[in-house]
Amino acid sequence: MRQCVKILFTLFLISSLAYPQARSDGLKRQADLLIKEGRFKEAIDQLHKFIAANPQLAEGYHIRGLCYEKTTEYQYSVLDLRRARRLDPSNRQIQIDLNRVISIWHALLYRKIEGHKRDIAVDPNYAFSYLEIGKSYRWLEEWSNAELWYDEYLKRDDNASPDEIIRYTEILAKTGSIIKGERILKKYVERYPDDWRLWSRYGYFTLWLGKIKIAEDAFMKALSFKPFFKEAEDGLDQARNQAYLLQYQPRAYEKVYPIDRYTSILQRDPENTRVRYSLINELITANRYEEAYQHLQILQTTQSENEEYKSLLKTVTDYRDSTFNNAVSFYTEKLKNDPADKQAALKLAEAYSNLLYFDNAIEILSEYLENIPDDQELDARFLYAKYCAWNYEWERSISQLNKLLEYDPNNPDYQLLRGQIAVWTVLDLDLAEKYLLNVITSRPNEIHAYIALASMYSWKKNFPEARKYLDIASSIAPNDPEVETAESNYALHLSAYEEQLVFEIKAEAGKYAAEGNCEEARKKYEEYFSKRTAPTRDELKEYADIVACAQDFPKAIEIYDKLLNEEFDFRLALQRARNYYYNKDSTLAVTELESLQKIKPDDDELNLFLADAYAVTGSPGKAERIYRDLFSKTDNDQKQRELNNRLVFLGEYYIRNRELEKANDLYEKLLELPDNSYIKKDIDIRRMYLADAYALEKEYGRAEDIYEELLEGTMDTSEVRILKQRLSWIPPSGFSRGITSVKNFLFGFIPTNVGIVPFTNYYSDNQNLKLWNYGFRLDAGILGFLGIGGYWGRTNIETNLLKRDFTSLKGILTIYFSQLFSLSGSYGSLNTLGEPNKNIGDITMRYEKPENYSIAAYYENNDARLILYSPTLINLRLKSELYRLTGFYHFKDLMKISGFYSYYKLSDTNEGNDLQLRFGRKFFENAYFGYEYFFSDFAFISSFYYSPQDFDSHSLWSEYSLKHDSFLKMNFGGKLGYVPKADFVISELYGELIYNPIKYLNISGRIGSVSAYWSIF
Repeated sequence: MRQCVKILFTLFLISSLAYPQARSDGLKRQADLLIKEGRFKEAIDQLHKFIAANPQLAEGYHIRGLCYEKTTEYQYSVLDLRRARRLDPSNRQIQIDLNRVISIWHALLYRKIEGHKRDIAVDPNYAFSYLEIGKSYRWLEEWSNAELWYDEYLKRDDNASPDEIIRYTEILAKTGSIIKGERILKKYVERYPDDWRLWSRYGYFTLWLGKIKIAEDAFMKALSFKPFFKEAEDGLDQARNQAYLLQYQPRAYEKVYPIDRYTSILQRDPENTRVRYSLINELITANRYEEAYQHLQILQTTQSENEEYKSLLKTVTDYRDSTFNNAVSFYTEKLKNDPADKQAALKLAEAYSNLLYFDNAIEILSEYLENIPDDQELDARFLYAKYCAWNYEWERSISQLNKLLEYDPNNPDYQLLRGQIAVWTVLDLDLAEKYLLNVITSRPNEIHAYIALASMYSWKKNFPEARKYLDIASSIAPNDPEVETAESNYALHLSAYEEQLVFEIKAEAGKYAAEGNCEEARKKYEEYFSKRTAPTRDELKEYADIVACAQDFPKAIEIYDKLLNEEFDFRLALQRARNYYYNKDSTLAVTELESLQKIKPDDDELNLFLADAYAVTGSPGKAERIYRDLFSKTDNDQKQRELNNRLVFLGEYYIRNRELEKANDLYEKLLELPDNSYIKKDIDIRRMYLADAYALEKEYGRAEDIYEELLEGTMDTSEVRILKQRLSWIPPSGFSRGITSVKNFLFGFIPTNVGIVPFTNYYSDNQNLKLWNYGFRLDAGILGFLGIGGYWGRTNIETNLLKRDFTSLKGILTIYFSQLFSLSGSYGSLNTLGEPNKNIGDITMRYEKPENYSIAAYYENNDARLILYSPTLINLRLKSELYRLTGFYHFKDLMKISGFYSYYKLSDTNEGNDLQLRFGRKFFENAYFGYEYFFSDFAFISSFYYSPQDFDSHSLWSEYSLKHDSFLKMNFGGKLGYVPKADFVISELYGELIYNPIKYLNISGRIGSVSAYWSIF
């Protein structure tokens, strides 16, 4: 029986111990499931319970910290991850996660600061912005900046809450502004006399200033409102000198040189926390408090929440404070008796600095050095500079250090502090680099120099160098808190720099988008997204717009779908519908737009796109009703014109649907508008399509009426030809049709236009050759596509010894295949006194749009004397055949490309060719500048005419056009080039005038540095 009882008791005990463990494991599993589902808030609730059951495990804090990161509660995330690191300092993943969250959080805080600074620029008196900046700097642990912004806040809001004052005094304690803190707290305990937190904090500040009685009263006041308030109880103990001191008794075998033993172990294993605690206790026992304090600083990062650490720190700091206060009393008395006692002045300043009363230390040294020459007591002056630096009085410190460096320029202490100040203030970084590199040269183990160099190179964004010096510092003192702080600062700088680079990519994408270069903008945005873990909703909207601009409509629709699934947004839904339309899914666009119209029936943008979609999907009647409704609701001329343009295009859809009468009525209404010049040409084009549709429906009378009406309203020869051609296709019917057909046939041979072009040219050169050419050309257009005419011209060629006259007579025929394409040819004879007549002629094929591009092929058979101007050729009768290809192209009214290629074939068996290529760009209105390449080469060099071999030149050219009203135009140009083969500089200048005094008369003239000729027609 007794044995059974034992067994039952054992089972009960095991189950009792296992149940809490099983329960806590269940909490963790539940949290893991919630995390996988993305329910981070609920997971945090479960982790609260898990941590309460397992406060000694880093895992709970680690997971909860990551959940807080997902919910963007970065403050709590950092707090949990730091707790996890303290519990498991060797876990590298915790450190990686902590660094990541800190970098994200700090980047957000810096952006928040910049945002509030912009608010301040708008309203400098808005106190809330200053407070938020102060809070942000507090979280960034930039205490001096936090203090400055809190000061600015309090200047603008004298009614700060006790909570803000508590936070402010925490900052003042960090910056050592104890006197300021005591003054602020005194004011606010009077304003809020029942707030025990303010009384307790006031007690500490007065205690630190040595006002023991006031401090004791303040702590008592706090406890009268809140008994057992731990902070006030501890403060009261210190004020009454009753702080609890932990005593440590070493074991017997450790009583032989334990300090040396522990120091030796730590040198081999600096991460051994337990041994470091033992060493601290031994140092306290040996009254070596300063060394104990230094080891406590090393433990601060991982052990600050450990009770043993807190107790030892309290013991050491209490001793240090009492020692320093005693030193203050002792050396103050000595200095009173002998103000010139250097030792007393230095010791008193040192005691004040150890108590963080830098103002007092600076004042003591300032009074001592007041009557001492600048070149004496350099050690005291250096201490004065150092305390000024520690008190953030940079200018005073720098001024003193500059004097010290004049007297002892190679002193490493002076150089180190000056370099550190340059880094702390981010001023004179080049000077800092110089001094700090000098320091590590003379002191290879000076850790503070390496830390300052790492910070300096981080500011310079030279991160490889910063990393190098951080690694050196870490190898010298791996557990030094300053090294860890430097690591954090480096990570912050690196993260901020990488973040800056990422945002520069986004800014570049925005720039490309603004320029309309959507494909490049898309590439940049995708590069930006590759560096972001979670793009914001606004960023996805921008990306969708850019993708749509790049005409990848399916991708844009995919993004809009995702955004709308997360949250409905009317404008996004409208954008998606527009992309359906652009993606030629008009039916789906109509369905979507009709749904949106029910939400906002009066949205003009939506209705406009719905009308466009109706037109495309075969419902032009619905589209017209919407267009006209929108027209009636606006008085804006530009919008009304846009709607009229849409109605013009809508007529096409009526025609496609065979609703010809509706199309005709629509165009007649538009033609009745008082100012329809901006749509008249588009209407005429579509009315011709309407007439074609009537003809297909065999309503020839309606078609003929429209063709004839259009024919009466146009002067364009190509349009006339097209309309007459269409009229000719209409089958004849009845007597009147027969009469009309005869009339049209006869009238077809009457010229529709006649042109007479008189001309004259004059040329002279430095070889005494003079050439004068004059004559006229007659052209007449018939049948709408044919041109006939004639040419008569006389050319006089004269040298110092001889003169020749040539008379040309040719007939001309031109065929116009379209408005852009034509074929022209001439044939006739050339008469010269004393020589038999010669048959001459030319053929030209041209395709051109005069303002944009042109290409032409040309052949001419003529006398060489009229093509190759040469004084020695005047009596030599040579046949010349010329083949030439010319062209130009204007790209977006910005770039210009032109050139020609000529091939000469002469009856003396010589052959030659010329090539000219020009590339130019418009630099301002009507002005082009560019580069020209010219090449000329003949089979052999003739003594009778210019026939170079392997000749080329490179030139810069320019053209400028100036138009005065509509009747006068001037062109100027020239080039400057170099001929490598002849080592010769060539140049050319010309000017051209085109005068149009009346509609059918043009007068033009041109003069150049090489030739000049004039024409009138």
